[in-house]
Amino acid sequence: MMLLPPLESFIPHDHNLYKLNRILDLSFVHEAVRDRYCQDNGRPSIDPEVIIRLFLIQAMNGIPRVRELMRQVQVNLAYRWFIGYDLDEPLPDHSTLSKALSRFGDEVFDKLFQQSIARCQASGLVEGRVLHVDATTIRADLDRKRVNKPDSSDPDAR
Repeated sequence: MMLLPPLESFIPHDHNLYKLNRILDLSFVHEAVRDRYCQDNGRPSIDPEVIIRLFLIQAMNGIPRVRELMRQVQVNLAYRWFIGYDLDEPLPDHSTLSKALSRFGDEVFDKLFQQSIARCQASGLVEGRVLHVDATTIRADLDRKRVNKPDSSDPDAR
């Protein structure tokens, strides 16, 4: 048995998730999804606030897939701390997030996510401007006579 200090002590105060956690109030999430959960039977569900926090991590860090998100949460102390899980706590399965999206429905999830982002903008954490544009040149092996022709091997090539 090893005793460790709280996870928060490992997170620098200038870390973006630390700043976000200080101002982000997701208490509205529980009320917004209350009718999507059965309150008196079945096994306990994953806290919907944790689900929104996971999707915020995914969006902020450009993680393309839920499986990859959960792999990163497994090893990143800041991510674990942000969602409120200790080192020894098992994380939700990736399928739980997909099921939650289905349970919430697009309309409710979009509303929750937009409201969360709006709170970040109101606090000054999100400016709402373009941070970068990928303008990578990729060399193509393409016959110039066939570009933009119906028989082109890549009709989108220009």
